[in-house]
Amino acid sequence: MKIITQNEKILYIGIDVHKDTYSLCSFDFFRNEISDEMTIKATTKAVIKYLEAIKKKHKEEILFACGYEAGPTGYGLCRGLQKAGYGCVVMAA
Repeated sequence: MKIITQNEKILYIGIDVHKDTYSLCSFDFFRNEISDEMTIKATTKAVIKYLEAIKKKHKEEILFACGYEAGPTGYGLCRGLQKAGYGCVVMAA
């Protein structure tokens, strides 16, 4: 995983994982702002496409910190995102 520098922005990505769909949103801690809310098909490829679209939208270097709710349908997603180079963790309520 990449080391964060002062010039990089971190966006936190929340993922609500279901069998057929994932609901996502991004959170900018410094702006205290939620954005880019959407529901997509439940595939790792669709999540990566979402992340790449957000990256294009911003004019600065962005690192993503992805988190998803604990549950059996999210483990494959987490492994897939990590394999693709994105940070992903399980969040338990």
